[in-house]
Amino acid sequence: MNRTAAWITLATNCLLALPACSAPMPAQSVDRPTAVSMTGTAAELERGSSGAAAVIDDTPAGRAFAASLPLTIDVGDSFGLALVGPLPSAPSVNGLVRSTQFTLGEIAYAPDSGSLAVFYDDHGASVAPPGVVRLGVVTDGLHAVATASGPVTIRLAG
Repeated sequence: MNRTAAWITLATNCLLALPACSAPMPAQSVDRPTAVSMTGTAAELERGSSGAAAVIDDTPAGRAFAASLPLTIDVGDSFGLALVGPLPSAPSVNGLVRSTQFTLGEIAYAPDSGSLAVFYDDHGASVAPPGVVRLGVVTDGLHAVATASGPVTIRLAG
């Protein structure tokens, strides 16, 4: 890993993996396979005048997240890797698999910091253990949403 990627990985880990004082027992941490499922519930992300299409995973965490929509999240840029912002209510991650790896366009929840992340670049980076829980993936319009400004609104499509 080159020096820039190492620095970005360290900085991202600091933002996504801050320990929470009252965090539940961590879920298992594993490396995720590269294949990504795109079955689930259609959703839309909006930021400024830009929009993106997404699929919320048909998993316990994904279904809990979908049930909380629509929501608007104030996001900041996390070192050129992800839009990151606090979720108003946290989906349960008890017994779910966490991963230190993420894919381009992945929508994930970092339980230790209570943050939602939308990964728009990877730079060969990863997040610190115990990792993040995947909630879904942006399927179209990722660059437009990543480069727009303002909070992100996520809602079910249709």
